[in-house]
Amino acid sequence: MSIAPKSERDLALFAVDYVRKYGGVVEHPYDSKLWVAANCPSPGSLLVDKYGGFTLLLNQFDYGHLAHKLTGLYIVGVSRLDIPPLMPVRYENPIKTVETCSKKQREATPVLFASWLIQLAAKCTMPVD
Repeated sequence: MSIAPKSERDLALFAVDYVRKYGGVVEHPYDSKLWVAANCPSPGSLLVDKYGGFTLLLNQFDYGHLAHKLTGLYIVGVSRLDIPPLMPVRYENPIKTVETCSKKQREATPVLFASWLIQLAAKCTMPVD
C-alpha cells in the first residue's frame, strides 16, 4: 500500500473499518494508496460508498499549515450538508513547500484544522444498516 511500516498500513485499514461501523472521520494524505486499498471514494469525488461514506479533499494551508498540504478525509455518519463550515481558501503564497518543511513542520496539524476535525467527528453518528 505504501512505504509506511506494515503496522501503520494495518492501522489505517482498521480506522476505515472502524468508522464504517461506528461513524467518524479518517484523515490521510490525499494521494495515499489507502483510498484504493480500502475501496473508499477518491478524495474530492462526489461518490458515496455502500457504507454512506464520502470523501473531502482539503488543503491544510487554508487552516494555517506552512505549506500547501492536501489531505483526504473519509467520513461516515454525517451528510455533506451537515459538516461544519469549511475555511475559506487562502490565496497567498505559502511560507514553505512540503518538501522544504522539517519533518516536525510537515507532520504538524494546524490547531484550526484539529478543531474543525473534532467538530466534524462530534457530528458523526453510527450508520444505520
